[in-house]
Amino acid sequence: MPRLRAFNNARTTLAQDITAAANSFAVTSVASFPDPPFRITVEGEIMEVGLVSSVDNTFGSVQRGLEGTSAAGHPAGAAVENRFTAGTYMELAPQSAVDAHSADTVTMHGATPAATANRLIIRDANGRAKVAAPSAADDIARKDTVDTVQANLDTHTANYTPHIPYVIAAGSANAYTVTLNPAPTSYIEGMALAVKINVDNTGASTINVNNLGTKTIKKPNGSDVSSGNLKAGSIYSLRYNGTNFILQGEGGGGTAQPADVLSGKTFTNDLGEQVGSMPNRGAVNITPSTTNQQIAAGYHNGSGVVYGDPDLVAGNIKNGVNIFGVVGSFKGVLTQAQSSGTTPQSTTTQLFRIDGTGVAGSLSYSGWNLNNNDCVILSIVCDGVVAASSPPLYRGASGLLECFKYFESNSWVDVTVYGYVDVFDCVFTVRKL
Repeated sequence: MPRLRAFNNARTTLAQDITAAANSFAVTSVASFPDPPFRITVEGEIMEVGLVSSVDNTFGSVQRGLEGTSAAGHPAGAAVENRFTAGTYMELAPQSAVDAHSADTVTMHGATPAATANRLIIRDANGRAKVAAPSAADDIARKDTVDTVQANLDTHTANYTPHIPYVIAAGSANAYTVTLNPAPTSYIEGMALAVKINVDNTGASTINVNNLGTKTIKKPNGSDVSSGNLKAGSIYSLRYNGTNFILQGEGGGGTAQPADVLSGKTFTNDLGEQVGSMPNRGAVNITPSTTNQQIAAGYHNGSGVVYGDPDLVAGNIKNGVNIFGVVGSFKGVLTQAQSSGTTPQSTTTQLFRIDGTGVAGSLSYSGWNLNNNDCVILSIVCDGVVAASSPPLYRGASGLLECFKYFESNSWVDVTVYGYVDVFDCVFTVRKL
């Protein structure tokens, strides 16, 4: 039976006369009464109401003459009250029942340690209880679930390929040893280590992991590590390629020396960070000269030049002379005669020197007893090469040998190559005919 309900001050009156057999009747108002079932008292008779209708203010399914009272007729206007009766009281649990319920740690409310739907959970004699396999994110995890996670974690912890364990090296320089926990059973390609080196290396080095065998430590380029590549107290990442342990991100390395790097600039080599000492020459310009010039060692910024000269062409260089690969073809220009002999009417050698004016001049010689229109033959030898042979020359009224026509049309000019002025000696032989 549902537990009886009650409201304080729930009271009304009969709206009609009722007989002893009536199980449904009208009252003045049902507003102050609780939902059924509840018990009422009418002139000493105790009844229990099973249905209430607020539409027509009736009580239905009424049980009559309860708790030792007798059903009887009652007139309209008789009081109808929701009292706390002995029967109501008896539905309350006795103290002994409450105490027994409190002491029941095994069967109360049907609790069970089994994974049973819609039942309270209670621990068994061993302090354990079971639940169904979890499926939702907030379900209780079972031991088998936890064991699976732990097994996966143990497998991951022992797998040194996807993660890098940290270890401190032991052993001596160039022959390092490390011990991992859990211990690997073999070398596996891709195995990684983060190793704190215990002593500087002095050359090619090896490492032995958990006594699985000695493996060489190599640089990424495949070379052995050099002296000083592994520093005590520093941490290095190594990864096994199936044959050797390869140094990852090795940092400083190489054979460059301070003299190979611009002064003030820093770099790293096998000995660590260094500072360059190469002089900064900036823009170096070179002007060719008659001797070799030493190019100073150091950094050149690319703006310097070896000067060129537009006059460095064959026609500006003495015949047969090679200057920087250009062979000269210039054979001289007559400008002024300087006498070197005075023997009259004979073969005379005279020295002619180019003075830089580039202007053809007259051959002046008064040592000969020449008459007007006497003829002479002029031959020119320049640096041992016959440069010209003129037709006969004639003595003019001024006493000069004129009509030096061969050279009047010559266009040679004075030449300066890299600051040097060309000067040539030419020998002229003049013979009277």
